[in-house]
Amino acid sequence: MIHYTCDRCRQLIDPTEQCRYAVRFQIQCIADTKTDQGREPDLDPLSELHQTLEGLDAQSLLDDEIDEVDTVTEITEHLLEYDLCPRCYQKFARNPLGRDLQPVSHFSNN
Repeated sequence: MIHYTCDRCRQLIDPTEQCRYAVRFQIQCIADTKTDQGREPDLDPLSELHQTLEGLDAQSLLDDEIDEVDTVTEITEHLLEYDLCPRCYQKFARNPLGRDLQPVSHFSNN
């Protein structure tokens, strides 16, 4: 029999008696490295694509290069999963980022 424990309060979750909530996070680093701002207006996008494709044809692809793991993707993408009991799920649903719910008022010193 599989035993589930709430990852927040460490309470044992019995799936036959109560609902178990699985919360999944997919975290990705999104970097906009290619912008149109630095691009020259005279360049034709189709000619750029053609040059890129010709470069790929001329390049020799080795089997070990194809099997290589993309380390940038490996570092910048994380998949996380947590099991929550119903009480902790309700708390999570009200405040998923865990921020202070009361607004902080800053008054001047005059």
